[in-house]
Amino acid sequence: MRELSFLLILSSCTGLGLTGDECEENSDCLGDICRTEVADKETKESVLDFPDGYCTNECDFRFDWTCERDEVCLWWPDEGLDSWIGNCYQSCLEDGDCREGYICHLGIGFTKFWTACFPEKYNDNY
Repeated sequence: MRELSFLLILSSCTGLGLTGDECEENSDCLGDICRTEVADKETKESVLDFPDGYCTNECDFRFDWTCERDEVCLWWPDEGLDSWIGNCYQSCLEDGDCREGYICHLGIGFTKFWTACFPEKYNDNY
């Protein structure tokens, strides 16, 4: 019984959301980032919404190994090219690998192909 009580306390104090999980705020996620949108750096207007939030964490876009094995590191040009810091996204092989409201998207960026779970409304031009 003590073990169960400890587990309940721990889960209520620490964000346990893995990359791609739903979230409302940063503290809901292990990576401490709850992405709800991608905004244009200059206009601050949303160019892509992430329904029900998307847990992620920072990574170095130049090196995929800065994300977990089942993730891919991507950055958004609209948010600026000030650094190589990006975010990890859940990788996938098919739509069924993604949660409801998300699809497995194939894209190309910089010098690599990638597949990741993105909102159904995502397109190459976002």
